[in-house]
Amino acid sequence: LDTKTPLKISLFSNMCNAVLDPILMFTMAMGVPGAALATLFAEVVSAGSFLALLLKRRMIRWSKIFRLPSWTALKPLLKGGAALQLRNVALNLTFLAVARVTQSLDDNGVAAAAHALAIQVFQLGGVVLLALSTVAQTVVPNEMIERVDPVTGEKSGGKSAAKSLVNRLMSWGFILGIVLGSLQ
Repeated sequence: LDTKTPLKISLFSNMCNAVLDPILMFTMAMGVPGAALATLFAEVVSAGSFLALLLKRRMIRWSKIFRLPSWTALKPLLKGGAALQLRNVALNLTFLAVARVTQSLDDNGVAAAAHALAIQVFQLGGVVLLALSTVAQTVVPNEMIERVDPVTGEKSGGKSAAKSLVNRLMSWGFILGIVLGSLQ
């Protein structure tokens, strides 16, 4: 499992963004549109790099990129995606309703400011959870592969090792959730 190459590509595209942001925003006096152009350029560089790498490693082919997927391949993705989208819509409606009620609590905006701070902490928790789940999506399948060390003959990996890793990640998520929840 190659985890270094995507990191290098992401680092390069973020460096492009970091270099172009001040140039376009301040030197060329473009302001926010300059930041948007810098981000767009960095994302195009990243996407182009990933596409070129996938084509070079023969992981994708041009003939399959624009072909529509079959219904049997698409159906489980749509079912899972619909559930996730419904969750996101419900969360956004809840946040909108709570923000509306919070704004009506006082005329000076103190309650709304406190609510905005609490939402920022909540969103920080979401970012941490997303990072943890992204790591889990990479390392758990890798841990499920049983390996034998050619030198010592020692076995590693497999279902029990993956289960242990999942339990450890769940514990970390639980602890982080308690810490971030106590900040609110």
